Amino acid sequence: RIHFFFGWPLPKAHPLPFMRLLPYLFITASAMFGLRIAPCAGLLMYTCGFTYLFLCDAARYVNHYYLYCIVGFLLLFARCDMPAHLAHGQRPCRSSCRRLHLLLLRSQFALLYLFA
Repeated sequence: RIHFFFGWPLPKAHPLPFMRLLPYLFITASAMFGLRIAPCAGLLMYTCGFTYLFLCDAARYVNHYYLYCIVGFLLLFARCDMPAHLAHGQRPCRSSCRRLHLLLLRSQFALLYLFA
């Protein structure tokens, strides 16, 4: 074995035809999230796919990949729906995000800069 065992069971990579479909999954999920066509489903698909790919790839470890996974899962639980008037270019009157969700997101980025 080339990589070290990190203390959790690393997922097994699927066969090559499935792994070649992952970029198309990422593109579809990003389009669903960006165009507001089922954004929660798109974010869930992207976050789960990226986390799976991150855990499978033990040869290349980038320090920020864990942050992408955590922020993706935190955004799933934060109900920050974009009001309809933002699509027309008007200013929002009140945010629908809860203070706890914003504090959790800010703390993740603060920890990133603290340890980097």
